[in-house]
Amino acid sequence: MATLESLLPLCRRHAPGCPDFVLIEALRRAAREFCRDSWFARRSIEVQLVAGQGFYDIEPDDEAEEIIGADAAEYQGNPLGPADQKEVPQTTGKPRCWVFLPPATVEFVPYPAEDATDLDVVRVSVIVQPTAAATTVGDDIARLFDEALADGAVAIVCGDEQAAWSSPQLAAKHGQRFYTAKMNAKGKALRAHQPRGLRVQPVRF
Repeated sequence: MATLESLLPLCRRHAPGCPDFVLIEALRRAAREFCRDSWFARRSIEVQLVAGQGFYDIEPDDEAEEIIGADAAEYQGNPLGPADQKEVPQTTGKPRCWVFLPPATVEFVPYPAEDATDLDVVRVSVIVQPTAAATTVGDDIARLFDEALADGAVAIVCGDEQAAWSSPQLAAKHGQRFYTAKMNAKGKALRAHQPRGLRVQPVRF
């Protein structure tokens, strides 16, 4: 994980006079927005199946991140199809489908029978963002999009009309750069996770 503080040099030259604590808060806001809009930051989580249980609360390995979505699941090397939660029957057996239930719960169907044994793990690909109190951001984002986060932060602080460092022109300029970077990151995420990056129709029962 990269610290938000390490990104300050990229922001200071565009917002002279802006205190570091204001820039860090802006970087945090920009990082959260970047992740929500791009779905770029993905993590793999292993969920151990439990006999008789269909619902599982999940959380990322790093406490500085929180889950905002999921895009794929795999059981014993086989991809599970997304299902429509309204049409999921309560049957037992080997998982074939999955449903993501906000804020951070997954359902696998069919679910294991009460007497099921030798249950394996389901690997779930989740999308994360920094928490509202995070002081770090994922290395994958910082490595490729550090300038983008700085653009987002500068757009935020320069857009504050009451601040001494306010600049509508800089806010618009860096805001456009930030938007473009988010769209580029979204494209990278889709291409890197083909065919999982493609949205498919839910499994119908």
